[in-house]
Amino acid sequence: MVPSPKVVESILEACRRVNDYALTIRFLEALHAKTGQDEAIFEWLMAQVKPTMDKLGISTLKQLGYDKPELWMEDNDDL
Repeated sequence: MVPSPKVVESILEACRRVNDYALTIRFLEALHAKTGQDEAIFEWLMAQVKPTMDKLGISTLKQLGYDKPELWMEDNDDL
């Protein structure tokens, strides 16, 4: 089950209220993991909460470079 956009907006506002940006990013990462392999659901959810994120000054995972692991390689032969 993925939370509705209203619930996500409320959680983002609560994270901002306590001024904990790290918690916000961890929540977004957990939300990304919760959507599983269906990237379309996560993109739809981010599009729905984008105005709230802009208002609160929260960057997306893609803007922060957290959409892929830090040592990501497309091909294992690149070692």
